[in-house]
Amino acid sequence: MARDGHTKVKPRDLVKVLATVLLGLSFAGGVYLADGKADRCVEYLTGYVVELSLSVDNLFVFLLIFNYFHVPREAQEPVLFWGILGAMIFRGLMIFIGGKLTEKFRLAQLGFAAILLYSAIKLLVEGEEDEDLSNNRIIKFAKSVVPVSDKYYGAKFYHREAEKIIWTPLLVVLLSIELSDVVFAFDSVPAVLGISDDTFVIYTSNIFAILGLRSLYFVIADAIGTLRFLQPSLALVLGFIALKMIFAVVGVQVSTKLSLGFVLLILSGGVGLSYLYPAAKEEVKENEDEL
Repeated sequence: MARDGHTKVKPRDLVKVLATVLLGLSFAGGVYLADGKADRCVEYLTGYVVELSLSVDNLFVFLLIFNYFHVPREAQEPVLFWGILGAMIFRGLMIFIGGKLTEKFRLAQLGFAAILLYSAIKLLVEGEEDEDLSNNRIIKFAKSVVPVSDKYYGAKFYHREAEKIIWTPLLVVLLSIELSDVVFAFDSVPAVLGISDDTFVIYTSNIFAILGLRSLYFVIADAIGTLRFLQPSLALVLGFIALKMIFAVVGVQVSTKLSLGFVLLILSGGVGLSYLYPAAKEEVKENEDEL
């Protein structure tokens, strides 16, 4: 495993996660000061919680990618930094395009809702996929277009060899991270578009949720296998947001306060159940061995 044998959650990573979460939550006050409307503040908080929760799926894929390429732990941080920066740029473009689309074509929300419902049902029915990354089309595509060396050179993305620049496997890892985020964006962006029609609220909730991913990744990497009920909780949240978007198309509005309350209840319930009824030690060990 790319964690290099470290299985205990480090206090430093927990502090960083807490700091980024507090920063994201406190920005709700800035939204209120900028707009002067309490509903916008609630919309931001709802979007932030939804985006933060959906980001967990990204992190599990990051784990698989890092493990497949046997990325040393010290080399994972720069990949996450540039990967998250790229995600911020792409999310901004997708939110702008998606927002304009829903403004001009109200029925486009049905398309976004269909994506969310499909994702929710797939998560509930199939659970967590045991994905063989050697057969992953994203990985194959990245490897087919980028010539790389067969070993790492610290945390460098390239090195010089006989006056030629040779890319290291870290570049392939970065491309895989970016492409996987594009796939996940088709879940998360439609979700927040169903919560608010304010571009500023949508983008800032995405950005502050993404900011904490790097620290949250290391916490999850070190505590993998303990939150066994988190995935079905995320599926329920996705389904709720999809239904909310469908209701909006037919003229039935679900209040933002109700949305926030539902999201917090489901996610806190999933985390609580995971601690009350943890997976058996054999199952946890099996999950860690697979990753």
